Amino acid sequence: MINQASIRNKKLNERNSLSFENKKGLGEKLANSFAQSTSTFTLKKVALYLSVKNEAPTNGIINLLEELNIKCYLPIVSSDINEKMMKFGEYKINSRLVRNSLGIPEPMDTTFVDLSSIDLFLLPLVAFDIEGYRVGMGMGYYDTTLLEIKNSKTCKIWGIAYEFQEEESCFPEFHDLKLDAVLCPSGLREFV
Repeated sequence: MINQASIRNKKLNERNSLSFENKKGLGEKLANSFAQSTSTFTLKKVALYLSVKNEAPTNGIINLLEELNIKCYLPIVSSDINEKMMKFGEYKINSRLVRNSLGIPEPMDTTFVDLSSIDLFLLPLVAFDIEGYRVGMGMGYYDTTLLEIKNSKTCKIWGIAYEFQEEESCFPEFHDLKLDAVLCPSGLREFV
């Protein structure tokens, strides 16, 4: 039976089989794709993630944002794992980081940002579908944290992925966040 868990397992296996060389080339293409896709609108604040476990690499995008003096913010998971909420703290390339209980790097000594002031959120994902739904790691942090922001339409919410992560359907559940677009090495895929 195909469901979110089976899609997650399949796509994680595919993602984990990427070679270092392949991932590096795709990371450069992602940064170029990002530059082209955002050239028509003004960005002041972008929330994104530091790639772990063969996630689509964000280091080229972070370098570009820093060159353009656009502020970057990374997610910081609540210490109460039942809360499923995140705050976003300012990040610069030389910021000190600490790994949280999930093994994800977070900025130390940071200022939190009001989520409604973020222009663009870039989310990690394991899979995405043709409707704009994503499968993440199954913890629900992004869905919970960004639900209110998504309904306000004050920002854009994009996933970042490799092309092979696309599925016909991710079998969305009522609480799953729909993305505005997914940024791939070949370009931006927007959803209605």
